[in-house]
Amino acid sequence: MRFPLFAALALLASLPAFPARADGDVTFKTFSDKGEVYVRAGTNEGFHKGTVVVIENARHQKVGTAVVLDVWPSMAHLVLDEQASRGGPNLYVSLVRHAPAETRTLQGHASLVGFGPFKTLHVTNETPYTWTHCDVRLPDNRHELLDQLTPGDSNTMNLGGFTQDGVARDLPLTSVRVTCAEGAGSFGL
Repeated sequence: MRFPLFAALALLASLPAFPARADGDVTFKTFSDKGEVYVRAGTNEGFHKGTVVVIENARHQKVGTAVVLDVWPSMAHLVLDEQASRGGPNLYVSLVRHAPAETRTLQGHASLVGFGPFKTLHVTNETPYTWTHCDVRLPDNRHELLDQLTPGDSNTMNLGGFTQDGVARDLPLTSVRVTCAEGAGSFGL
């Protein structure tokens, strides 16, 4: 019995593009190019710059996390944490499709010091846990990535090091939004 080519192509086209899991999450295989890690999924699939994603092995076991550094409609550039970097050659990104069980509000404070090109932002962690893979975002849509901030510690960032992310907004610098793997918080300046 011959299996027509068109029937085979129709069958392939009907298969899901990415494996869906029982919990509703979707996984995407990573690939490397010149030492950088990417995934063939982008804004079309719900990835956003600065988002922290879970990195899994082929058995859907978490091996670490990554931050989305850059994103395009069908591809994203990732920065793996140390644990994920040691996770082996076949890594997957798990994109959570369901609501997280718990969203914590980060406790801390922030302040601006200096003037003109010498202005700096100080962010302090007042929670009993370390913040990791943080996106520090200003109201004008500039942001900076912060790897970690331990309890009671502060980080100083030069505003000149912040990069524009998306459309620039003409808003005064009255607050800062910090979004980390552990939760998010907004702090007045």
